[in-house]
Amino acid sequence: MKILYLRNWFDRMSPLVKYHNNSRMLEFICNSLTKNGAEIELIDPKIGFDLPNKIRHAFYKHIFKKRHLRWSDPSLLKHEAKIRNKIINESNADAVFSFSNHSLAYLETNKIKSYWTDICFAQQQTNNPSYINLTNTTIKNSNKIEELSAQKIDAAFFTSNWARTAIQNNYPIDKNKLHVAFLGPDLVINHTFSDVEKFIEKKINNKICKLLIIGWNYKIKGIDTGIAITKRLNEMGFEAEILVIGCQLDKNIINNKIQNIKFLNKNNPAEYHTLCNFLSEANFFLTPATFDCTPHTICENNAFGVPVIATKVGGVPEMITDNVNGITFELGTNIDNYCNFIIDTFINKTRYKELCVSSFNEYNTKLNWDYGTKIIMDKLREIKTNR
Repeated sequence: MKILYLRNWFDRMSPLVKYHNNSRMLEFICNSLTKNGAEIELIDPKIGFDLPNKIRHAFYKHIFKKRHLRWSDPSLLKHEAKIRNKIINESNADAVFSFSNHSLAYLETNKIKSYWTDICFAQQQTNNPSYINLTNTTIKNSNKIEELSAQKIDAAFFTSNWARTAIQNNYPIDKNKLHVAFLGPDLVINHTFSDVEKFIEKKINNKICKLLIIGWNYKIKGIDTGIAITKRLNEMGFEAEILVIGCQLDKNIINNKIQNIKFLNKNNPAEYHTLCNFLSEANFFLTPATFDCTPHTICENNAFGVPVIATKVGGVPEMITDNVNGITFELGTNIDNYCNFIIDTFINKTRYKELCVSSFNEYNTKLNWDYGTKIIMDKLREIKTNR
């Protein structure tokens, strides 16, 4: 089955060999679709003159202190669709596919149309703190994109039931076109279960419990909570240390128990190797976020046999089965509950080892790209057959 993959704002910032925002997601999706029987042709963005939108963005930002999303502007998307319509309709491909629905809103083609996403705009407005100060124009445009794409697609894939339910409740869309397909890690995973067993045997004997947290937003990703948990564990007489990767901590916070690396580039071999070492050595991964969708970091840590401790936000509870690949807590839970789980689990070596093994098994059977893309390919083939 031949698929035209429409690259969009999320991955158009640089050529395929360079990944925007330190992510290789485009590569992983394309490779896994191919593994599941797709022939992929990448269609690069065809954005035209963008200066008026850049000026508008700057005007709202500096004068009205509002956030204006250029990538949802109809003039740009219509211009892009006009060019892409010709390319698509001249192709012998069976389907058009994109991550997010922006590229599909103004397309005019009879080919199968589908997209994959982790959230709809209505959820962003309700849940994402960075979306509370949007311009009215952005809100109108973004909702319009959701409505138009909902009318045109043959199938939409969501990384959680949380996201699927939200679009069904907020936009006019046929619920029979909505499906759930988990995503995978934003890392190349080449190790085997035998390797993971070695990781577990090594870290099960750590004298100090090693905690890991990854994220660039201090509050949203719950980094403040992760640090508080670490401090509380040590106050309780349980030795623990935490490594925070992805944001710059205040120098006054950093000490021998709280360590910090501002950034690791996954596309730099040395830094990628360093990140993998941290993942293989960690005893628990913390993500006590106040908002999230279905983070890659859960897949990544489970892939290294690391149990995940998280809050029940977004689609996270669908990724984590309590006492199988981690545990989830309600927002606002007293940090002593986190600490008690960590202590009780870590000191019971048999229980801890079983949790690490089952964490890897969750990655291996569900939280990987091949599992998600198989669902997508099976559905697209079904649609093609029934046409």
